[in-house]
Amino acid sequence: MSDETLDKGPMEEEKKTAIAPLPEPDKPYEDMNPEELIARMKLERMHTMKTMGAPVDKLDEWKSTFKRLGTLLIGDDIFIYRPLKRIEKRVLTKKSLAHQEIWRRDLDFTEEVAGTCTLHPEVTVLNLRNELPDGVVEELANAIMSLSGHGASATIVEL
Repeated sequence: MSDETLDKGPMEEEKKTAIAPLPEPDKPYEDMNPEELIARMKLERMHTMKTMGAPVDKLDEWKSTFKRLGTLLIGDDIFIYRPLKRIEKRVLTKKSLAHQEIWRRDLDFTEEVAGTCTLHPEVTVLNLRNELPDGVVEELANAIMSLSGHGASATIVEL
């Protein structure tokens, strides 16, 4: 294995394809109603994903399997992820509690969540530890937990 191969992270190995530019919207954003604005935002995110080489052909399959998907754009990299299931959280929590040091528990849990739920690019916990900057792993794990319902505010209705 050459030094050049060792220096490449999971993002650098994937090709980014040339895609035709997205046409300008028919009207300014401030004149769009909420439905039009959401549709435009989805169109722009899909275009960005195609441009960055994300496997958009797998999105329908992933949506039918996991019901919800999230995308996170960090620098020049786009991540597609799914929610963490309750049973997965239990297993990962139990696994991370095996460590005596509290700092190690949090770090392992964060890496395991990101490694378990990231669909694109395909990553392993080892990739996360060795190739991605710490802040990227942290942001990705936070986004996954948010998609999984953590931190959601509940509305209490008094009867």
